[in-house]
Amino acid sequence: VLGITACTNGVRTVIARGYRVQGIIIAVVKLSVASIEKRFERKYTEKFAVFKSDIDKKQYISQVRFDAEFEIYKQLSRKYGELVLQIMVKASNIDKYKLDDMQDKEMGEINYLAYQAVSELYSSAPFIQEDIYNDFLNIYEMSRKLLVQWGEEQKSSTNETKNDVCEANEIYQKYNDTIVKVREYTSKLEGISL
Repeated sequence: VLGITACTNGVRTVIARGYRVQGIIIAVVKLSVASIEKRFERKYTEKFAVFKSDIDKKQYISQVRFDAEFEIYKQLSRKYGELVLQIMVKASNIDKYKLDDMQDKEMGEINYLAYQAVSELYSSAPFIQEDIYNDFLNIYEMSRKLLVQWGEEQKSSTNETKNDVCEANEIYQKYNDTIVKVREYTSKLEGISL
């Protein structure tokens, strides 16, 4: 009987120690899993935050709309660029000859460029960001004012052209600022195929 009791106690001790070892193993595994889980969570939370901020920086639109907007801004930039370039050329050479020597053909060409630029703007108005639209319209108005001023100076005998270069430079600066806005806006667009 003593042998059976000792054997039973031995088995109980082994089982109890086994449960303790098993409990220790389970506790170690749970701690390890929790530690690994925290590391992965931290790593992927950081990656998700970066990914989310990249998504938040972009404006997702259909590829068709992206292509259309890109084409509109490309045309506006080209038309207004031609206008501003011609104004700058005329303004920089204006002191070399009198305004009355400026051929009507040259004035007509610049006026036609202004007309083409504003026509492009008006025809694309619904598809243009409001602030960018207003900037392009402002460039047109500044250009028209200078062209009218040149026309009046051409008719008068004074030929006061002092401010013409300054005004042309203001137009040029406004154009450059607008192009920067267009670049910033279009860089935020991302076309997606549907």
